[in-house]
Amino acid sequence: MARKKQQLLTQRKQTGFKKRPGIGYINAKAAKTGSGKQGAAIQYGKSVKVTSKNYGVYQNFNWKKKNIRAVNKTYLAKYIYYHINGLSYLSLYDNKGKWIGYINAKAVKSK
Repeated sequence: MARKKQQLLTQRKQTGFKKRPGIGYINAKAAKTGSGKQGAAIQYGKSVKVTSKNYGVYQNFNWKKKNIRAVNKTYLAKYIYYHINGLSYLSLYDNKGKWIGYINAKAVKSK
């Protein structure tokens, strides 16, 4: 039993997980990969209202801000990105289908 516990602790250190030795495997055909740190665009399709003025709207994932006031406006979030930095970003579109930019998902509330 002590040997098994030691192996588990070693696995935890190797994988960087403190509570679990690993998550598991997934079939590559069941996952989507992205070409950058933002990951893949995943269909979202929800109407959202920007409720926080503390987040900027970005024109790319190099963090170039767009000169736009989005707070208290409603947009269609067509896609969500799960960035490698641990945050989620939404791709916003206005009611005419014009792309607005990317915003941190914490800045919005779903309608």
